[in-house]
Amino acid sequence: MNDTNESWRKLLTSRTLKSNLISISLFLTAFEMFKERVVGLPKTFFMDINKSDEYAINEQYKKDVLSKNNSRVYASLLWLKELGAMDQADIKNFDEIRKHRNELAHNPLSFIADAGKNIDFNKFFCLTNLLCKIEKWWLVHCECLPDMYSHDAEINPDDIVTPSQWTLKLLFDMALENEPKENFYHDGFFNDIQRS
Repeated sequence: MNDTNESWRKLLTSRTLKSNLISISLFLTAFEMFKERVVGLPKTFFMDINKSDEYAINEQYKKDVLSKNNSRVYASLLWLKELGAMDQADIKNFDEIRKHRNELAHNPLSFIADAGKNIDFNKFFCLTNLLCKIEKWWLVHCECLPDMYSHDAEINPDDIVTPSQWTLKLLFDMALENEPKENFYHDGFFNDIQRS
C-alpha cells in the first residue's frame, strides 16, 4: 500500500485518530506543566512577602536567574543546572523536546494524517522524567526541613512521588482509559470528601 493510502488509513481509523489526538494533548499538557514548574521554582524561591502580604519578586531573582537568558524557561534551567539539579545533557534533551513540541503544536494535522509523521514518545518520556528529576532534587535539597530527617536517614529520591508525577499519572490513566477500574479516581475522591 502506498504512503497516500496509509495516510488516509491513519486519519480515518477512529481508534488511531483518537489515540493521536489524546497523545498530542498529553504531550502539550506535560510540556506546559514542565515550563510552569521550572519557571516557578526559582521565582518562588526568590519571592519576598511585603507588608500587605503580597508577594514580590526581588532583585536577586533578576540578578541570579533572569540574567542568564532572555527566556525565563532557559534562564531557570541554567540556574537549576548551576545548583546541580540537572546537567547540560538535560538542557540539550529539553531543546529537542521543545522542537518536537513546537511541531506538535503548530502542525498537529501532520501527526494525525501523515503516515510518515509520528509522535516521538521517547521525547515525551524524557520530558516527564526530567520534570520528576528536577522536582525530586528540589524536594530533597530545598524543601525538606532539616529536623524532618534528624535521625540521619538518607532520603532516597526514588521513594518520592512528586506533585507532577501524581498529576500526570492521573491525566494519563484517565485520558488513556487505564484506570484500575472505571471511575477509580472520581469515586475515590468523592468518597473521601463524604467521609470528612
